[in-house]
Amino acid sequence: MRKKIPLLAAALCFIWPGVGQVYNDDGAKGILFAVVYAGLMVTYVKVIPDFGQIFLIIAMFYSIVHAYKMADYTNQAGKTQSQS
Repeated sequence: MRKKIPLLAAALCFIWPGVGQVYNDDGAKGILFAVVYAGLMVTYVKVIPDFGQIFLIIAMFYSIVHAYKMADYTNQAGKTQSQS
């Protein structure tokens, strides 16, 4: 298992939510994040332009934190396995 860089995973999610999850080898979850974010963007920007931006920011923030934590968790799990 190759080591993941948590800050890179978070930065990739800042560019587009879900990309950091794909970097963390969790493609299904990454695609889900990306599709949900795109749906939120289309729905909220067109339907509720002022209030919808809050949901986009929350979704992006969640994606960034999730990618960072999963990369860190993957690294910690790798250390545990290699020490066994």
